[in-house]
Amino acid sequence: MTAAGPERRAADAPDLPPAALAALGVGLVAVLGALALTFGSFGLGTKNRGASADNVHPAADPGVWTEVIAPDTPFRFPHQLPVADGRTQVLPRADELAGACQVCHDTIAAEWSRSQHALAWVDEHFQASLAERRRPEACYGCHAPEPLHGAGRRFGSAPYVRDAAVEEWHFGVSCATCHLGPDGTTWLGPSADAAAPHPAAQGESFVGVASNRLCIDCHRTDVGPVLGIAKEYERSDFAARGIGCVQCHFAPTERPSAAGAAVRSGRSHELLGPRHSDFLAQAFALEATRREDGTVGLAVTNRAGHRVPGLVGRELRFAVRLLNATGAETVRTAFQFDAENTLALGETREFELGGSGAIVHVVGEHAAPGLAEPVRFLELRLEVAAGVGR
Repeated sequence: MTAAGPERRAADAPDLPPAALAALGVGLVAVLGALALTFGSFGLGTKNRGASADNVHPAADPGVWTEVIAPDTPFRFPHQLPVADGRTQVLPRADELAGACQVCHDTIAAEWSRSQHALAWVDEHFQASLAERRRPEACYGCHAPEPLHGAGRRFGSAPYVRDAAVEEWHFGVSCATCHLGPDGTTWLGPSADAAAPHPAAQGESFVGVASNRLCIDCHRTDVGPVLGIAKEYERSDFAARGIGCVQCHFAPTERPSAAGAAVRSGRSHELLGPRHSDFLAQAFALEATRREDGTVGLAVTNRAGHRVPGLVGRELRFAVRLLNATGAETVRTAFQFDAENTLALGETREFELGGSGAIVHVVGEHAAPGLAEPVRFLELRLEVAAGVGR
């Protein structure tokens, strides 16, 4: 998910120093590390739909999450393919990066090419929305950003759009956006690699929760259908607890950082969020409780680092059935979270089911622009706690 930056034409954007052009010709730093420039807006389903172009993932059935989760259940990284929603899934011409990063860092570049970072500019929903905006250029800065570590730039405000003569906007949030240093020649990562064929250095922005600043400058802004979810993260204690954007949205991986290099621990650049069903399902902890009057209630807790959902038009629908000890239905109800009724960071919302029973059956579905029909991401059978609930 992205947000808009300040209005600025490409012609007005400061050119990178001449050395940057040379740097863009050598490739990405050999130690591409853990960073997260976007919080995935939530929305998944059970099957790939609407994707017929060449640049798409193969069809996959990621299934439905069925494991009961408590508020403190450890997060488990998804292993399923994302569900297609009609948009391009792999960036065309990803092998034409301005810095030729993919020549040495082919595995990392392939991960990136499937991410919403790579697709930030070509995304069909984004391109269609530009026609509806009075000042579409105000959105360019976060969909084709300048290098975030560029000389003279300070973190704390959304970036300007980059000079398209240096790197095409087509490449969205590119390698240079996050990794090119202020001198225009050094590539930054979580550590310096003396064997790299180009200048490399450890960057402060790649150590611990300092990486959050790479994400927040774009994602604290409310613009168009996008909700500034990073603002809530900033007000939370997540950073103090060492939980940053990377810790949720970039899965740990073991692979060489460059061709011929040793296998090492790192983070995948294939951003998690929008279309991974098990990622979405783990945002919610659900508990069935027996109330003082004997009726049953359902408590839903937000485990994400921000409100959900984060996009106007996205709906997370929950269909609930209360069953007695024999399996007969005694109550049926439904509720949903959307842009007008978000579940806040850390919030627990309680729903009165208005009846008695032994089991609460919950089905979660996601509806959003681009999905031909709502897709199921969660199905749980919750035993009603024996004690008195909230």
